[in-house]
This record gives sequence, structure tokens and C-alpha cells, in this order.
Amino acid sequence: MSTAFKSYFFGLDKMGRELFATQVGSSVGYLTLVANGHRMPGSILCVDIERASGGAVRRRDLRPDDWLRRWPELAVVAGSGRRKKPAKKAA
Repeated sequence: MSTAFKSYFFGLDKMGRELFATQVGSSVGYLTLVANGHRMPGSILCVDIERASGGAVRRRDLRPDDWLRRWPELAVVAGSGRRKKPAKKAA
């Protein structure tokens, strides 16, 4: 799980965590589970967290195993300007 989210979320004070949870349409309890690696956030929550954190936490960090399949538009090969193709799912 994303250490960036864990650091960001637990870096907020109690009121800040409550406000953040409201902004992303979740609860402090659920976000605590996500931050501690006990739950995997859904695609929409990942986008909401990225936006609410001002990009400090990226959706690709929240879903490191499948972000490329979920958001292929984010996969630009560094320095080339070309897009990276998502890996095909094994049968």
C-alpha cells in the first residue's frame, strides 16, 4: 500500500482527517483501513484522494498492481512522450 497516503493521512490532525474523509466521500475509519493496507480503495476513491490531496497522493500509488489497466492514459514512458501499453491479463 501507499506509504504516501499513510504519511499524508496520518499527518493530518483529527479534524483534518474528518474533513478529508468528507471531501472524498468516505469515512475516517475506512480511510484508516486503506492507509494501513487493510483495504484497497476503489477507482473512484483513488481519483478523489488524488484530487483532495492536491496530487500529494497519486492514484497509481494507491493501486500499484493494477493502476495501468485502470488508467492507461497516465502511462507515459518517461522521456519519450509515448504511452506505455497495459499488460495483457493472463488467461
